[in-house]
Amino acid sequence: ILQDWDSSHRTGGMLLLLWLISMVSLPITFWTMGDDAIPAGVNISAVIQASAVLLLLKADWGWRRTLYTLGLVAVVTWGAEFVGSSTGFPFGEYSYTERLQPQIGHVPLLIPFAWFMMLPPAWAIAQAITRPKRHSLRHKLAFIGISAVALTAWDLFLDPQMVGWGFWEWAHPVGYFGIP
Repeated sequence: ILQDWDSSHRTGGMLLLLWLISMVSLPITFWTMGDDAIPAGVNISAVIQASAVLLLLKADWGWRRTLYTLGLVAVVTWGAEFVGSSTGFPFGEYSYTERLQPQIGHVPLLIPFAWFMMLPPAWAIAQAITRPKRHSLRHKLAFIGISAVALTAWDLFLDPQMVGWGFWEWAHPVGYFGIP
């Protein structure tokens, strides 16, 4: 299979494998090196996965569309996180701790890249479920809805871990694992 891929697909595939290895090694790093190693491990894993997604999108879309999408996602998600952590709207009152660095406006730079790295998998899930035969309004709405559900599922899995590792804190920890 790899010989049929161009260099961006091959490199992206290798980065996905490296990401998988980094994710498997994260608990081992925690057990052997302690809690202080977690931020670096999370940052490294996320940068590897975001790089893999970037290259795989580039292979299918080209650089122009890929970089436009990355820029748009980065600006919109950083803005949403900045507004959310500053005002409590729309997610509830929370704040990022100093554990994830660097930060701009008290939002870790990693966060927009995390959103970027998870959007294409959500889109792929939505694409597989909706199996478009034509691009009708109904299909587009289903695609958007399923993408949102997939991203929400990722967030429901991720948020308790990130709170547990002290990356962000909720002002009123209630509900789902202390997350409103």
